[in-house]
Amino acid sequence: MPQKLRVLVFGMTYCKFTEKGLTRAESCALKKLVVIARRLPQDKIEKCVEAVIEGGVRFIESTFDQSDPDCIHAVFEKVKANFGRIDSLVANAADPGYNQSILSTTPEQYDHVMNSNARGYFFCCQEAAKLMIEGGRGGSIVLIGSVHSKGAIPNRITYASSKGAIDVMNRNMCYELGKFGIRSNVIIVGAVYNDRWVDYTPEDYEKKRANWPVGIESYPEDIANSAYFLCSDQAKTISGSELTVDSGVMSVLLSYNKNWDAEKDAREKLVK
Repeated sequence: MPQKLRVLVFGMTYCKFTEKGLTRAESCALKKLVVIARRLPQDKIEKCVEAVIEGGVRFIESTFDQSDPDCIHAVFEKVKANFGRIDSLVANAADPGYNQSILSTTPEQYDHVMNSNARGYFFCCQEAAKLMIEGGRGGSIVLIGSVHSKGAIPNRITYASSKGAIDVMNRNMCYELGKFGIRSNVIIVGAVYNDRWVDYTPEDYEKKRANWPVGIESYPEDIANSAYFLCSDQAKTISGSELTVDSGVMSVLLSYNKNWDAEKDAREKLVK
């Protein structure tokens, strides 16, 4: 029989854990799942909600500032009131921090990315762990990391730093929460299709794919399936580890671009 879990997913970035990801995970028996949406444009929230509801998933919140510990606490109180407990947390929300180098990043940009990514993950994990301990059943925490914490590319230093913080957080939570029956793991993600790829030309796709040994990108359901595995009893002795889903990106030494500072990532305008 498929395992029935109560899993809290925070960070409903359109397309990553929703339209395809959650419905696929739900079909793998990820039941009674609560979705918390990050701050998104209203049209994207509506599409996300429609998608998860059609997949049999429970949606209880549409505005969620993951950088605010008081907001995080209030959301977990709502989760507790509606569900009593959670079995797993999937921490997915993130600010991509485009066009931010060591030379150009402002304090405001730095704080926004770090608050969203590292601070938000930390306090969501804290609340989840407390609720799991109170429930007395243990649980699983899955952090969505990135290949950017493992190697350098230009103009993403703040984002990479935040994802590096998540890697360290994972190891320490494994140590501190293990005695309560709570596991913690990171999915190191790379080369994943998302809505910011919609304007790519066929040539753009081929150029990106040429850098990946597998030659194809991952899709939301690939990440969701990996998260479900780590949430389930199939991974009951896996903790403090990193599961890489990146089409082989981390195995490749990319060429160095001396003129990196002359390039800008056009995707920045899509997350404004």
